[in-house]
Amino acid sequence: MNPIQTGHLILDAVRTWHRRSTSRRMLAQMGERELRDIGLAPGDASFEARKRFWEV
Repeated sequence: MNPIQTGHLILDAVRTWHRRSTSRRMLAQMGERELRDIGLAPGDASFEARKRFWEV
């Protein structure tokens, strides 16, 4: 693998981690009604929001 390919892989990983972090932060801020509107139970959203950015 050349340095450019390696750079792309690293950049893709960082973008994925950022997306996860942002999404989980948003979930943590949502109220029960908003969560139900998107089809999530509050407990499920809380479980997901507590995950670290690297956890799938």
